[in-house]
Amino acid sequence: MTHTEGCTEVMWTSGHKSYVLDHRLAGPFTDQEKQPTGKFWYMVWEPTFIKALMRLLKPGMVVYDIGAEEAEFSSLIGSVVGGSNVHLFEPTQGIWPNIKKIWEANSLDGPGGCWPGYVMAQSGAGYQEHIKKGWPSQVAGPIRLVTGFEHFREVEDIHTISIDNYAEATGTPPDVVIMDVEGAEAKVVEGMHRTLRKCHPYVFVSVHRYNYGYHESYDTQQEWMFRYFSQAGYVGRFLGADHESHWLFYHPDRAPQLARVPATWAGIDKVVKCMGRISDDEFNRTVSEQFPVTVLMCSSPISSHPSTAKIEESVRKIRAYPEMKRAEILILVDGVAETQQEYIPAYEEYKRRLVELCNWDKDFEGCHPVIFDKHTHQANMTRKALKLVRTPYIFFCGHDMWPMGSIPWEGLFKALEEKDVNWIRFMMHDKGVHPDWDNAGLYGSRLERAGIPLIPTVQWSQRPHLALTDWYIKCLDQYVRPDARVFIECVMLGVSEKPWNEYCLWVYAPSESRSGPGMQRCNTNNGREGVPQVEYFTGVEDYLDSSQMGEYRKYPTEFPDH
Repeated sequence: MTHTEGCTEVMWTSGHKSYVLDHRLAGPFTDQEKQPTGKFWYMVWEPTFIKALMRLLKPGMVVYDIGAEEAEFSSLIGSVVGGSNVHLFEPTQGIWPNIKKIWEANSLDGPGGCWPGYVMAQSGAGYQEHIKKGWPSQVAGPIRLVTGFEHFREVEDIHTISIDNYAEATGTPPDVVIMDVEGAEAKVVEGMHRTLRKCHPYVFVSVHRYNYGYHESYDTQQEWMFRYFSQAGYVGRFLGADHESHWLFYHPDRAPQLARVPATWAGIDKVVKCMGRISDDEFNRTVSEQFPVTVLMCSSPISSHPSTAKIEESVRKIRAYPEMKRAEILILVDGVAETQQEYIPAYEEYKRRLVELCNWDKDFEGCHPVIFDKHTHQANMTRKALKLVRTPYIFFCGHDMWPMGSIPWEGLFKALEEKDVNWIRFMMHDKGVHPDWDNAGLYGSRLERAGIPLIPTVQWSQRPHLALTDWYIKCLDQYVRPDARVFIECVMLGVSEKPWNEYCLWVYAPSESRSGPGMQRCNTNNGREGVPQVEYFTGVEDYLDSSQMGEYRKYPTEFPDH
């Protein structure tokens, strides 16, 4: 029997080739994830992870593969760094014959070390005796055609080790760690704190973003993993999502050069710095003076996902304006609400495609996806993302909205410098100011500020608008509680109906007539159709004091007259 019998050569999305066991092509790698080319199979399994990993690897690097499973990735890694530089960790005892088979099919030297047990926060007694320099005895069994993983609580008498203890015992610390450990991520990272601090390895982590009970098996929470990395001085970079979400964690002293723009993770309590952006000094020198505005674009599940067509249309129409060509765009990608759980698979694929666009599409240069791990909603996503803004002005819009027509951006920026201008909205209604709103006294007379025609209003709207960054931060900090899951409009609609001069809101009014399409300066392709809605207003009173809520036309409005 030849060493490749029972195996098939495949090409991965990174362009590298390797052999995998035949039964894997018929099993976990479904028809949507492999493409026959005639001579070999083209694998599109976990493409963003594979591409990022293979770009980073260099010959001679030491790699720990924690949760190696059948070692498809391990053997692919070994083809670059050398088989003897790969250390394999896999607790499923019956899968080791498969690992050795695929290793031999790829003509690799024996692995640098093997651990046929679990990787945890602490090592078990006598762990040194079970570290294997060569292959462990478990490789002697038959090839296993049905594979899977076993949780720590499902088996007995399996040895445990921490990465710190393994690295110290072998004297071979890792340059790169990859892990796919089905819920034990926090335990693994907790047990490698010395290695992280001393050696600064790159760490690739694949996690299930939504709860399948995996983390409960280890009495952990996914957020703990991020905390442990943060304590070690690491930053996280979201690579993309398919059936799992893929992350790269690294120390700033070893920042990788992988692609143009990564995403940043946004937890419930904080937003970490957006990595991959140009430095503040370079931004101030090359971008902010010419493009003094940052676009905040909110995105959440819609029925057309996983297609990115709607957000592509919005981004490209914004970029079509010369004044917005290089403006930074922060795309705020919300988690999934309880009422929208059926959208999770399509939404995960949408996020993967979006990250790819931000990394490689020329129109998305300067776009930074900010990925929220839980449903946070518009108001608090915006509140958190404002910490990343480096310009005096923001332009707020949705992923299915865009500006339209002739817009004097520079003039509008100058208008925002006037002492009584904080916020300028673009009219979406093709009839201009709606008669009902006008009759309700929500709008004043058409005036000019810095030569720009504007109409004062007390009506807040989440339609596309420009605003002063510092003023926006102040508003959201004052009126939106950290646990609120609401639209900004739900909070500010009542608040802004206080005397006009407390908030100084305006509508851009290019037409001398208040009615008609001449007023319209933004449009939408309505991505919300058919999607189960999040409760827009439920609970708003719980987040705000009654004195802050305001009432419809409670305060007599005196608009400016000059």
